[in-house]
Amino acid sequence: MNSIFTKELYIKNADIKLIGGILIICLLVLGVLDLIPKETNKWYVVIKVEREIVKKIEISSRTQETYKFNFSNNVVEVEVKDGAVRMKEMNKIICPDSICSEAGWIKEYYEADVCMPNKIIVSFERIS
Repeated sequence: MNSIFTKELYIKNADIKLIGGILIICLLVLGVLDLIPKETNKWYVVIKVEREIVKKIEISSRTQETYKFNFSNNVVEVEVKDGAVRMKEMNKIICPDSICSEAGWIKEYYEADVCMPNKIIVSFERIS
């Protein structure tokens, strides 16, 4: 009795050529895809006061910058370091609870630091 499980499989020359051709085409496609330029969107820390952008800072793992701006006769400092950002503590007269500075470092792109009494927002945005 002949069973399909006892038959030997033979690979023919045409089969080898077909498999080789498919492998070559796959390698060529991968090579072409590697040559296509990658998306160059960059992330920025965006500082807004009363919905107006006052500063955009390009962010990377090497960015280290402290940005100071005047607000209500006081100085507000935003520090960017190692891909994260934070608002430094403000004068208790303009920000009595200091919730924004106590929030600490934000480093995820869906986070934001908000100072409600002064309408200051520090967040991440992708700009192409």
